[in-house]
Formats: sequence, C-alpha cells, structure tokens
Amino acid sequence: MHVEKIDFSELTKLFSSKDKFYQEAFLALSIVNPKIKIDFAVLLYKEKKVSLAKAAEIAGMSFFEFEKVLEMKGIKKHTYCGTKKEVEKSLKNLKELIENGAS
Repeated sequence: MHVEKIDFSELTKLFSSKDKFYQEAFLALSIVNPKIKIDFAVLLYKEKKVSLAKAAEIAGMSFFEFEKVLEMKGIKKHTYCGTKKEVEKSLKNLKELIENGAS
C-alpha cells in the first residue's frame, strides 16, 4: 500500500497570514496540551523576548505562580527595561506628569 506524503504547509493558505496560522495552531495545541503554554512562556522568557509579566500571561498564570515555575526550573529572573522606544516613551510620559503636576 502506497501512502502519499501530505504537504501540510498548504494549510497556511486557509488563514490571512502565516502568523495567524501559527497563533491558531498554538491555541489549538495548548487546549490539548496545556503544559505547552508554560513551556513556550519559559522559552520566551529565557531568551529575553518577553518580560516576566508577559511570560506569566502567555502561560496563563499569575506573576507569582510563574515566578515559582522559574524557580522550580532553576531559571534566574532577569530584569527587562524595555526597548529604547519604550524607555523613551516612558521618560516622556514621566516628564509630562512632572511638568503638569508642578503647575
């Protein structure tokens, strides 16, 4: 019996973009295997792609629950100060608050 290989990359055409396909696939996979959300969040956090708060959100956990997961996995917490653009925006907002509060 001959079984043809199926090209699953064609599935991406059913979605508006490959990114949307990956989001939907991740959502479906996380329903079947909830641990995948935690593992993905830990990976993103370890690679410093997201903050601790964002990783906790991705994992579907509270900030403190996710901290415990990192502790149990022996992963040290790191600080995230944001991108240059985020820091500049925060400084601008802070400056405006100070100026408006002083008047």
